[in-house]
Amino acid sequence: HSGRLAGFKEEFGMSYFHVSSRGSSVLPVSEAGAQSDLSAGVDGASVVDPAAKFQFNIHFGKRVFQLFRVVFPNVCSKNTALFAFLLLLSVLEQITAYNVGMISSQYYKALGDTDVPLFWRVTLTASALIVGIVAIKSTKNFVSNLLYLNLRRQITDNLHLAYLHKKAFYMLHIYTEIDNPDQRIAQDVERMCRAFSGMIDTLLVSPFIIAYYTYECVRITGWLGPGVSLAFFVLATVANRYLLQLVSRAVVRQEAGEGDFRHRHSQIRISAESAAFHDCEQVELEQCSASLESLLSLQRRVVLRQYALTAFVNFCDYAASIGSYLSLAVPIFAGVYDSLSRTDLASLISRTLFVMIYLFHQFTKLIDLAIEAGDIIGTSHRVLELSEALQNCHRSCYSDWCFDSAAANAAASCDTLVVDRVGDADMSLMRPVLEFRGLCVKPPGPGDRLLIKGLSLSLNPGDSLLITGPSGCGKTALLRTVSGLWRPATGSYSEERQILMAVKGAAGRSNEPLQVLFAPQRPYFTAGGTLLQQVVFPRRLTAQLRASLDFSWLESRLALLHLSELLDRGGGCSSSGWDSLMDWSVSLSPGEQQRLVTLRCLFHRPRLLLLDEATSALDSDLEAVVYELLLKDLPELCLVSVGHRSSLRRYHQRELALTVDPEVYHIKDIDQQSYM
Repeated sequence: HSGRLAGFKEEFGMSYFHVSSRGSSVLPVSEAGAQSDLSAGVDGASVVDPAAKFQFNIHFGKRVFQLFRVVFPNVCSKNTALFAFLLLLSVLEQITAYNVGMISSQYYKALGDTDVPLFWRVTLTASALIVGIVAIKSTKNFVSNLLYLNLRRQITDNLHLAYLHKKAFYMLHIYTEIDNPDQRIAQDVERMCRAFSGMIDTLLVSPFIIAYYTYECVRITGWLGPGVSLAFFVLATVANRYLLQLVSRAVVRQEAGEGDFRHRHSQIRISAESAAFHDCEQVELEQCSASLESLLSLQRRVVLRQYALTAFVNFCDYAASIGSYLSLAVPIFAGVYDSLSRTDLASLISRTLFVMIYLFHQFTKLIDLAIEAGDIIGTSHRVLELSEALQNCHRSCYSDWCFDSAAANAAASCDTLVVDRVGDADMSLMRPVLEFRGLCVKPPGPGDRLLIKGLSLSLNPGDSLLITGPSGCGKTALLRTVSGLWRPATGSYSEERQILMAVKGAAGRSNEPLQVLFAPQRPYFTAGGTLLQQVVFPRRLTAQLRASLDFSWLESRLALLHLSELLDRGGGCSSSGWDSLMDWSVSLSPGEQQRLVTLRCLFHRPRLLLLDEATSALDSDLEAVVYELLLKDLPELCLVSVGHRSSLRRYHQRELALTVDPEVYHIKDIDQQSYM
């Protein structure tokens, strides 16, 4: 992992804020760079001028160079070896193609002189060359496909490591305007790698081939032929670059439209039941049709611009076909070859035409790549833009403030924010699990609107807090801040604020037991997981973890939560029931999902549990079962709940009542005697 994640490193001085949880890689950030990221709020993927964002220019070249450093890390890497072998095959292909091209002139000589032995020697040579070039081309195509597979795996792995690290996928959604990262990772990377592996050898080998055939052409016809070819290529390149930029910009917009259209249909699939209850077919039909029309409008723009580019490319192809004859006609009509016999002249014409036609072919081949280059430039910009946005996310102190002791120590020296997480077991009962002092909460992004201002609160092991208030007052926002999804407000507010959390580790960082768990109103279930995997999530169900599980305890808790029938869905016995595979977010009702997440909480035994209306789909009896089970099985649990029901007060010791005014809130003890 260190090699892959290191591909996203970028040097910014000598100050390091973030050490990877894998313990193998460092993402460096200078103090100045960190401050700029914080002040910007990670509001953009790049500081590049948007007008120059998707152009074939120096900035694109820098992006491609950064990509090369990732996929070709050193001369001994597998990708480098495949790439070198591909170039070697391309050179062998050109050498063989040259000899194949010379065969026709030898046939002219043999047939013109009626030389039978020469004819058969030429035939045997031609047969051997044909077998050779077929083998070389087939092997070259095979190696190109292998290079494509390796490039796609390496680039996708690097993007996965950055995207699914330190909640970067959440930061992209909240803080940036990066559209459809799923499409960029799945589709754009595939198209970019396939086009790259198919055309890179041509781009690198063609200059040398052009130089050699230019020399041959000069030797035979003088500078007229190469001069005409070069002038033709220069004019074509200037026109081609302009058309190419128009196509690449249109392709970028089309890809964004494709992602939006696919997202519209995926939303219907994900929320099929809710949509069906609302009888919303007509509304969704209109919106899907509007999305399709928008996409087709973008595609029409691409088609129109590609029409001009294709017309120009075809003109270059056919114009080049007669250019060689025009260049050869000058020395022939001038009498340069009058001393040659007709047979020798025919052989010379055949050899010269091959050289000149192949020279024109190399020029037009580069021009022909323009259509494919338009696509690869557009998709490459999208992939590399995503990579830059992820780098910005990891350079931002936001991704470190609530998880790493290094970031906490760095922040402790400032006057704005202090974060401290203590993980020693013998200290866990001596300090508060959660303490706020002057905490301010605001939504991410620009703006100064506060939801909560100056909150001070301390919670010890075994304490429970119910957060209430009208909708939009900041209840869930407070939980997001506590759990690390949002940063506390900093900068323009003068109050000193601290969050001291005596917990160790974070969800998904390792396979150790979780210390902080967040249960939202709509639970998350990993796709394609078994029932047992949903219970232990986000821990990985390794063989060692499975062997340590107490299945009788799990089954007893399932029974208490009225979920025993879930085991029967796997075939009627417990062992197969735990291993049953289905889409749990669809097959379970909202109430079953919330109860299954309760079992997840009981399994992990967190020290801090944050419940955001986690029993909203349950009746009062099942709600009582859930809370009584949590309080009984986890006596040292620090519980923080968000809810609207008055019945929740009986399971909590204190209540934090928020209001729409960020400075007005009330903290009071709950009289448990009134609920006995």
